[in-house]
Amino acid sequence: MKYFREIRHLDGPKANFSVSESEYLAPSAMTQDFEPPKPIEQIIYSNVKDIVDQQKYVFESFWDRAVLGEQRIREIEEGKTLGKTEVIRIPSKTKDLFINLVKLAKEEILLLLPTTNAFLRSTIRG
Repeated sequence: MKYFREIRHLDGPKANFSVSESEYLAPSAMTQDFEPPKPIEQIIYSNVKDIVDQQKYVFESFWDRAVLGEQRIREIEEGKTLGKTEVIRIPSKTKDLFINLVKLAKEEILLLLPTTNAFLRSTIRG
């Protein structure tokens, strides 16, 4: 980590690409873990502005969702996860999570809703 200004970790997507202000570079296929490592045989390169801009957008989306590398290393070393924050934009998923949260509660739930009507809408449609 001493060679980079900032490192982040993202669970889930498996992607390997590089993007700068003017160039995009990626392997043509996902490599698998081979012993010894197998060299990449083909790469995709582009300096087309629209493609570079699109890949910068993908990178920024990943970067914004990722946690700091130091935090993730600490979580692994201590064997615990500090939690996650997620914005849910699908109303049916929000409702299901809300109902499951209520069902799993043993003592108390602290819930923040924007208005009283938002609470009433979520319980009436149940």
